[in-house]
Amino acid sequence: MRVFISTPLSTTFERAITDALEEHLRTLNATTVRGSQETSNSNARKSLDDCDIVITVLSQPSMNSAYEIGYAVASNKPALLLVRRGFKLPLLLSGVLYHEIDPDQHDIRVQVSAAVTQITKHLRFSVRSVSAFSYSEEAKRFRQHLASRPRGERWTNTVLEQLATEVFQEMGYRIRRAPALDAGYDFVAIDPQGLESVVEVKHRPSGTPISLVDVRQLSSTAKDLGVRRAILSSTGSITDAAIRAAAAASPTVELWPLFEN
Repeated sequence: MRVFISTPLSTTFERAITDALEEHLRTLNATTVRGSQETSNSNARKSLDDCDIVITVLSQPSMNSAYEIGYAVASNKPALLLVRRGFKLPLLLSGVLYHEIDPDQHDIRVQVSAAVTQITKHLRFSVRSVSAFSYSEEAKRFRQHLASRPRGERWTNTVLEQLATEVFQEMGYRIRRAPALDAGYDFVAIDPQGLESVVEVKHRPSGTPISLVDVRQLSSTAKDLGVRRAILSSTGSITDAAIRAAAAASPTVELWPLFEN
């Protein structure tokens, strides 16, 4: 695996994370190239074309890094952002998978290892379907709630649905529960402007992926209910066909992948 590391190396955080990242990637027998070593856009493009994945380390805005990760996404390459906790992502990077690193908590090497594990699990996902993955404020807050739960806690559909409900309520949504267990969704979240989102939360064993059928069923339910937005959140893996279907569906089915402690 050849990894392009895009980082301006302009802060202590960026240098420390990049060093830890390269150290971890060596244990995976990966070859790394730093974007900051490139002297021109043409050289950067050549290295990007030759890589299998792009990882960007940021703690402040960088035009060069934005160019490099934008080129990677346009080239359908898997991409990951490692950002300092509290860093506000530029709008043009809002669709890229990201992982926050807290320099004040734990060993940064452990955090970097966890982030790389996430992206390597999902290398088979097509980046052209990245629009299906949601990194909205609601999705981000849901993941934060889950990350704060006790390590080793047993997640169930009931636990995940309750947490998702609490997140939407905290953000000013009203909740309308599904009328029956076999309704094809868990609840409808209604924002302060009255716009509705149909939500389904699933806990899946690692060997049971979210499939094309799951996506089509929720998309059909959203149409029947006349809502503007459908959200499918799951702990299981997601098939390539499901990702493509979610991106093409109308309304789009947002995917909120979850990673258990």
